[in-house]
Amino acid sequence: MRGRVLGRFAVGLIIMLGALPGCGIFSESESLGSLGQALTPTRTPWEMHEGLEVTTDNPLGLLRFSCESPGHGDSCEYTVANIPPVGASGWKSAPNGDTIGFSRYSYVCQAPGGNTCRVYGDFSYFQTFVNVPAGTEVTEFTIWFEGMDDGSRVTIFNSQYPLGLVVPGSYVYIHGPEQQTANLAPYVQVGEVNRVVITQVDDCCSGNTLHRAEVRLNGAGIPPGCVGPADCSDGNVCTEDVCNPGGSCANPPVSCDDGDACTLDACDPVGGCYSVEQCPDCSAAVSTVDMIWSPNHELVPVGVTGVTDPQGQTVGIRMDAIHQDEPLLGYGDGNTCADASGVGESVAMVRAERSGTPLTPGNGRVYHLSFTATDPDGYSCTGVVTTCVPHDQGGRPMCIDEGSLYDSLVCSP
Repeated sequence: MRGRVLGRFAVGLIIMLGALPGCGIFSESESLGSLGQALTPTRTPWEMHEGLEVTTDNPLGLLRFSCESPGHGDSCEYTVANIPPVGASGWKSAPNGDTIGFSRYSYVCQAPGGNTCRVYGDFSYFQTFVNVPAGTEVTEFTIWFEGMDDGSRVTIFNSQYPLGLVVPGSYVYIHGPEQQTANLAPYVQVGEVNRVVITQVDDCCSGNTLHRAEVRLNGAGIPPGCVGPADCSDGNVCTEDVCNPGGSCANPPVSCDDGDACTLDACDPVGGCYSVEQCPDCSAAVSTVDMIWSPNHELVPVGVTGVTDPQGQTVGIRMDAIHQDEPLLGYGDGNTCADASGVGESVAMVRAERSGTPLTPGNGRVYHLSFTATDPDGYSCTGVVTTCVPHDQGGRPMCIDEGSLYDSLVCSP
């Protein structure tokens, strides 16, 4: 039996709270929450949704405006739009996860009543999740557009605005002087994943496009991050590939602990986990004295041999206990006590005696030496060896072992 003498490494786990596409669902009324953050801002690739207004009865998803729109993409047109919740079915990858890259024939050309601009709208929705690490100074946050027809509105969701926030500067118009939002920095929550949704409207039969939307923080674009573990592969099998919510990658070390205190666990970047045996092997141990003769009541030194070490190191032996299968004060054993010593030492001393009278004929005495073998690194194994004092050298030269019944160091009948 092997002793457990060395502690093992524990691998801490990082628990990411909240839910994002591919990682679960959260409602619009729930906080996106504070997550374990990357050191630099990241975002997920753009996703697209055709809109909840697309139904069997309305396959093109066209909605009649509730206002008389004074211009393409006017803010009043969006009162009939309904942003799909983050967990709604229908979200899919945008044509280009980096830029959006959306372009198609205008469904408004098939609106009821013919081709009438700014009466019906076709809404498309695009979302990305922006991870803004704790400690980030946000002085500017804008969405810059290119190739947009006819207008776009930006909505920000976070713990401060769980139902979404739209401000006057959230609107961008096809013929507007600026093809970007106003500075939305005051509404971004640092230390969180902020959901950014673009509601794009096509309100006239002249094409439907949104070629590019760039998320800019402090004047610099935030590139898309990872989508899944495969995007975070570092080519090292000794690390996990983790795609955090918000698009940042992490590569924590894998645990190679096999649960055996007698192995040294390690990992090869190509081959993976492996374990090297460290504990000495006590399975072949025997006593240095197999048989003691004659029974002259003297103390005889008995050690342990046969213990091996996988590294070939010299092991130290410590006696832990000594027992015998005959009483210490029995008939015909010389009335001596105690019958052994040496617990805590490398060699035991056992008494050369056994029971043997007509009343108690005896069958030989067997000593049981319990020991621990320890190598220089602190790894150990335990075992038990025996030695025999036979009844005689004639008819009964062998010992019959009846078990470790009596403590050889305790004087009792």
